[in-house]
Amino acid sequence: MRGFLGQFRCNPQGRSHDALLSVLDALISLGAAVPAGEARKLYPEFPAQSLIFLVRPPQPDDSTLLGISRIEKANWNWLAAGNVLVKTRTPGFAALLLARFTQHLTISVVDAGMGGYSASDGSECGFQ
Repeated sequence: MRGFLGQFRCNPQGRSHDALLSVLDALISLGAAVPAGEARKLYPEFPAQSLIFLVRPPQPDDSTLLGISRIEKANWNWLAAGNVLVKTRTPGFAALLLARFTQHLTISVVDAGMGGYSASDGSECGFQ
């Protein structure tokens, strides 16, 4: 398997791309296991298929999924990786999410004899 997939580094517009896409679809349909290292190599060109292999039993490849969550910005790949990382309670994932979250607060305090009150808040995530 390793040598076979490694032979198909290809032009995204070419026939070999289509051939490998067919092979990957067949492997997914058959429930085949692909070594995490090979699935990781597929990610740049075939992200959906790579993620399917990375989340399959016996155990998801948390380190690769965490890496994907670091580089992706709020797209379907990020969401798929994140769903698995939440389910498996992967150490570091919550910190990664919180690092992208910013909370802005404005609080005004006034004398009780003067009356009045004002407060505002807002938040944003570092996702593009």
